[in-house]
Amino acid sequence: MMEKSVQENTVKLLVNSGAVSDVTVVAVSKSNRKRFSVKFKIGIDELAVASKREPIRLWSSLDTVAEWLREMGITDVSLKIV
Repeated sequence: MMEKSVQENTVKLLVNSGAVSDVTVVAVSKSNRKRFSVKFKIGIDELAVASKREPIRLWSSLDTVAEWLREMGITDVSLKIV
C-alpha cells in the first residue's frame, strides 16, 4: 500500500487553515545514510510531504527540515527515530 502524501505547496495552506493537528519528523535510513521525512496529521489521516520529483520528500539534515518547517509556519514538532 502506498503511503498517502501531500504536495509541498499545499502544506502551508493546510497549516494556515488549522487543518494540521500534529507534525512528526521521521528519521529513516536510505542508502546507509540518515534522511528525514515530515508527516502531518490531518483529521484521521497521516500524510507525508511529497516533492515535485519524489513521492516522499527526504531532507538530508535536521537543520534543513527545521528551516523548511519554520518557513511553513510550524514551530512545534515531534521527532521519531527508527
